[in-house]
Amino acid sequence: ELNGITATETLIAFNTFSRHDLEHMFSIGE
Repeated sequence: ELNGITATETLIAFNTFSRHDLEHMFSIGE
């Protein structure tokens, strides 16, 4: 859940993880 997470924090998290890791996380979410 994204409760309490701001758009800025989300962008920072995306920049912290590699693109490959993010795609893997989204695949698991589906």
